[in-house]
Amino acid sequence: MADQTTGPSIPKPGEQYVFEVDLNTCTGCKGCVTACHNLNGLKPEESWRSVGVMESISGKLSQSITTSCHHCLDPACLSGCPTIAYVKDPLTGVVRHLDDQCIGCQYCILRCPYEAPKWIPSLGIVRKCDMCTERLEIGEETACQQGCPNGAISIGVRDKRDIAIQGGWPVPVAAPWEYTSPTTQYLGLSAGTKTRELEEHYEPEKAHLPLVLMLILTQFSVGLWGISFFLEEMKLLQTISVVTALSGLVSSTFHLGHPEKAYRAFLGFRTSWLSREVVFFGLYAPMAAGCVGADWLIGNGWVEPSYLTGLLVGQWVAFGFGMFGVFASAKLYQTTPRPLWKGSKALLGFPMTALILGSAFAYSYSPLESHQWLLWVLMASSQSWLLLEIRRNHRPKGLSPQLRSLLQGPLKGEWNLQRYGLFVFGLVVPCLLLGYPDSAPVSSLMFYGLLAACVFERHLFFKLGIGPRMPKGEAG
Repeated sequence: MADQTTGPSIPKPGEQYVFEVDLNTCTGCKGCVTACHNLNGLKPEESWRSVGVMESISGKLSQSITTSCHHCLDPACLSGCPTIAYVKDPLTGVVRHLDDQCIGCQYCILRCPYEAPKWIPSLGIVRKCDMCTERLEIGEETACQQGCPNGAISIGVRDKRDIAIQGGWPVPVAAPWEYTSPTTQYLGLSAGTKTRELEEHYEPEKAHLPLVLMLILTQFSVGLWGISFFLEEMKLLQTISVVTALSGLVSSTFHLGHPEKAYRAFLGFRTSWLSREVVFFGLYAPMAAGCVGADWLIGNGWVEPSYLTGLLVGQWVAFGFGMFGVFASAKLYQTTPRPLWKGSKALLGFPMTALILGSAFAYSYSPLESHQWLLWVLMASSQSWLLLEIRRNHRPKGLSPQLRSLLQGPLKGEWNLQRYGLFVFGLVVPCLLLGYPDSAPVSSLMFYGLLAACVFERHLFFKLGIGPRMPKGEAG
């Protein structure tokens, strides 16, 4: 057993372990990255530590930055996890990941502004740095400490109250310090030193197609369920709503690394919006199915008509759960540090999708002159959404230059298809139907055109969901 004196002092109550990095001695050699990988037995595609480069505003000075999990005071990965697969050790402050509890939803990756959790496709889960806890317990150095030839990395102990009131950050990160209260201490760089991250090329994020389908289908289902209350074809439209909702929930499991463990996703309901989304949609779909079944039994005389009042209450309760599910979906993305998902992007866009697709399908199913109010609802909602999207993407503070360059470059085609789709099928075609309300082919074309536009929008939603990150780049 190693001598206990070689390691850091054991944290006292109110203290925790922190990484300390001396920037004066860090040369960017990546010895820490190699040691972390080898000593922890990581997968070939796995890396828990990275090295980036910053440079001064003048461009005359550059500085290597080594970074890993910051073991934050208020870790976003922990509060967002739907299966409670993260724990913060009350004695050491180390944030650990419980591999056996993880279902591979990857929400922690979206929540963390420092890219600490890493997705491991071969394992179907995420993993991250645990500050080599087992080595610290016996007084050994961490892997990154052992691998650094210059002694730039060390483990220190700090009072949590000092960390909590620290504010700011001595190196340029894209997320505010207050978001998670990271604990890593970078030494040797004055807080007043003006630095910037090296310019780098931004690539679109993953599209997450199972999530695109899940969001579109569940929102379409809830919108159609709500609109069905005002139409004579209520029974059949609600049946279609149930089938669509169940299809959306099934499609979401294809995003998981371990779909067989999806039942655990409710465990984090107290803090995780993903858990709340699962619970609300998990209540909406079976309750809606039960209402459809009860309606069928009453209509065929198998159940007394006196139960109609209870059925109506159940239908509205199911709709309430569905709306809460849509709201939880929006909050799930809004509470991440990704700039595009902030503000009203999801909070308005997701209900708009429900309203647009629900009204378009309801009219296409029964294109009658008495249903023309659906066209007015459709035109108002689709054009309002389109104007909001255009304003957000073209105003000076709407998107960062990096995101705008993607929207005007490799993603321009999808952006145009979304815009023109909302305009043509959300305004031009409905105007034609006001004059020819009984045209079933045109009304069907309207629905499928709007469905395609919404799919393109949600596709772009994920591809432009670029989050903050620690400095990258390569030393020159």
